[in-house]
Amino acid sequence: AGAEITDVAWNSQVPHILASSAANGTVVVWDLRQRKPWCQLRCESNSSSPVSAMAWNPTQGLHMMTASSDDRSPGLKLWDLRSSTTMPLTTLEGHTGGVLSLDWCPHDDTLMMSCGKDNRTLMWDLYSLQAIAEIPNEDPSGGQQQQQQHQQQQQQQQYQ
Repeated sequence: AGAEITDVAWNSQVPHILASSAANGTVVVWDLRQRKPWCQLRCESNSSSPVSAMAWNPTQGLHMMTASSDDRSPGLKLWDLRSSTTMPLTTLEGHTGGVLSLDWCPHDDTLMMSCGKDNRTLMWDLYSLQAIAEIPNEDPSGGQQQQQQHQQQQQQQQYQ
């Protein structure tokens, strides 16, 4: 039996290429025409570190970013499938907890977003390989909704 699949993503350039990431730290790139794997990335050296998210570069069909939800290795890894399936081109460091999701900007392939267990949402510049902005993680209502729900619960308890 294979490892639990954590994410799937269609290739941005080739319609019959699909990638699936797994809880054992791997990504398999599938050729759906041939009905078999085209290549496999060994993304995490520790097989207990899952690949939690991945994204294809919107303009370069052989570039992919992967992330792990493991708090011990919370980096984002950039891969060029032409050069290596075991060594990423670079690793983006900025999260202090595992990465839960990432997305490549479809309009500008130099921008990437990621969010993690550290409650941070970061925008990355792939030229400088740095986080250039952080989206605030705040309740837009200032907690008013929770306060209202709490007050309603208290009122209901008084009538019972």
